[in-house]
Amino acid sequence: MPVYISYEAHDTGDAPAEEKKEWRRIYAEANKVLKRSGLVHVYVLAPADGKVIESVDVGTATQPAKLLARLEAVVSALGTKPGKALVPPAPQSRPPAHEAGALVLHLSARSAKGTWNEFPVENWVVLGKDQWSKLLPPRGTRVGESWELDKTVAATFLKDFLPNGYAYASNKKVAIVEQSLRGTIASRGDAVRARLEGTLKLRHTSRDHFPVVETIDVAEMKLVGYLDWGADRKQVRSLRLLADKASARKGQVEYSVGVRSVEAKKPAKKPAPKTTVLFDFEEEAEVRAWSNLEAPGKGPKGPAARIEQSAENATTGKHSLKITFAGGDWPTITTTRVPGDWMPYETFQADVTVSRPCLVGFTVLQEKSRRGGGWDATVSRWAKTAFLQPGKNVVSGPIHDPNNYSINAKMGKVVRFEIFAYKPAKGETIYVDNVRITTAKEARPAAKVEFKVLGTDLVVSGVRELGQKLRKEWKAPKAQGLAEVEAEFRARYAALKKAHPRAVLVVFRDGEKGYDPAHPERPYRGWRDAYWTSHGPDGDTVERARNTGKDSSHEIFMRHRSPLMRVDLSSIPIGSKVLAARLVIVRAHDKPVKEHNPGKPNIWVAEACNRPWVEEEVNAYEYARGKFWKAVGGMDWGKDPDFLPVYVAHGPSQGKVNTWDFTEAVRFWTDGRQANHGFMLHGDGGDWMPRAHSREAKRIEDRPAVWVVYEPRK
Repeated sequence: MPVYISYEAHDTGDAPAEEKKEWRRIYAEANKVLKRSGLVHVYVLAPADGKVIESVDVGTATQPAKLLARLEAVVSALGTKPGKALVPPAPQSRPPAHEAGALVLHLSARSAKGTWNEFPVENWVVLGKDQWSKLLPPRGTRVGESWELDKTVAATFLKDFLPNGYAYASNKKVAIVEQSLRGTIASRGDAVRARLEGTLKLRHTSRDHFPVVETIDVAEMKLVGYLDWGADRKQVRSLRLLADKASARKGQVEYSVGVRSVEAKKPAKKPAPKTTVLFDFEEEAEVRAWSNLEAPGKGPKGPAARIEQSAENATTGKHSLKITFAGGDWPTITTTRVPGDWMPYETFQADVTVSRPCLVGFTVLQEKSRRGGGWDATVSRWAKTAFLQPGKNVVSGPIHDPNNYSINAKMGKVVRFEIFAYKPAKGETIYVDNVRITTAKEARPAAKVEFKVLGTDLVVSGVRELGQKLRKEWKAPKAQGLAEVEAEFRARYAALKKAHPRAVLVVFRDGEKGYDPAHPERPYRGWRDAYWTSHGPDGDTVERARNTGKDSSHEIFMRHRSPLMRVDLSSIPIGSKVLAARLVIVRAHDKPVKEHNPGKPNIWVAEACNRPWVEEEVNAYEYARGKFWKAVGGMDWGKDPDFLPVYVAHGPSQGKVNTWDFTEAVRFWTDGRQANHGFMLHGDGGDWMPRAHSREAKRIEDRPAVWVVYEPRK
């Protein structure tokens, strides 16, 4: 069984640590036992224990008679019997995967002499149609006329015009010093042919060992070749380019380089998707294989559900599985009658019929999967949850997580399959049928979302793009205490009052007076906030269902780990002129974390909510008891979205006390056109607030606040 290990493994190369360790073992063992080893060697290892039994240097390996004698001695010592090759011989250099219509180029470089230069360098370059079409001349170019081939596209293969003698495999830097490649139309017809001529100079860094020395040198060459393409410009038929006498090391090395197009293979027809039906519930025995889950510890559990075969709502065959719940938070039914190998499959699907909007899910456990909450347990099992609507629903989801969390070979065989529901009503019934897995990948169009940033002309795809657009404007923050922030805003109010004598200043902070000029003695009680996590992966996670509306502090981070907030602004008369506003958030910890902190470029946004959420009931699944978001965490911006694609405020954080311009946000909710359902404050990850004070903070001054200066309508 041939195995390759890069010689970079022996030093500071980027080979995996275990590969480096094995290379060093083999090298040292060969040197000790056989008294011969090297960087470019063939090592033969014993099949039982991997010990070195032969070491063949590169010189011997290129001499058939000597190589055969060495290998026959190994065969004799091991008593190896003739048999079919475990790995059939095949070309070691093959075209990479490419789309139909691509131009596939094969490059080879070889010198006439020298220990290393005898071995050719091979490389492959694939140019898509958008690239190779730039090599063609402008339309209308006539016979005898010339043009310069696009330098950027040509550089993708010209930069590799180097021989092996230049330490090709370890080149760290290659730069084109001079590049000229011109085409001249030679003939026209159904096909067009152009002669190619040019020159090339490459500056490169070579890395030699013992001792390690980096040298900079320049290779020079003339180029000649031809290019054929169809008159309709739909395909390049042939490209040939040759540097017959390239020279390097001031003429000490002479070599040749050639590049040729290879006929692109037509994409092989994909085999028809294979679908395996896991459960169709046509047999009574199949239904009897299910039971209610009695999970230990903090696993999903609930009152036992009734499980029975039914002739209702069958989507394939004549029967379905009818599950009648008796209530509970996560009632689950389970079976071990499930195929053990899911690795060849890509997509899970099941038909589920329900009578009301609800949340239903499926779980797959492998031999090493774990129950319970927390990160390690959650990523050890596969799950798919879905918000369902009355009637038939097709639940579909990818089987293999891009992060390789579960349904992978290292977790063992699949041993259990489960169906669960989130807080079903007592007596609620669902029907499940045609549970299947398929080798076809789930096709889901990418949803394009554009967020309008109030107060600007910007429209962005999300907070990260906004941060990138505003990165140049970011400045290191000036740390301020709460007193300084409030004094600054009062000074702003004083300045505004000169131009607007009727302007008033109000403060919306729970427990503090001064939010309503008509009733200055009343403390404010209109702030609401609650945190949730919709952090992946999917599943029946207790964390997602937890309500934190009464916590005195909460995390504020990215979109999947941030709180909802709502400030009641109804004391501001509709139609008032909002002159200025500030949102103030106080961290509940003194020292920011090293990786994410306000000293680095960052951006935060307030994203407007579109649902009347309830502080004591909202979580990643529900905005109020029994009322579900359209997507987990409210991440739906389609028709009738969970959140409006509007950022009502934005800006960087500052430190312990953080403040954002909230003028546009207050205007957004006080002009009488938009219902105030609050906002989610989240960022791009540049900064992170592991804990920030909520409205339940013990000290009033630590609680979040919105300061507003407005001029009442006349």
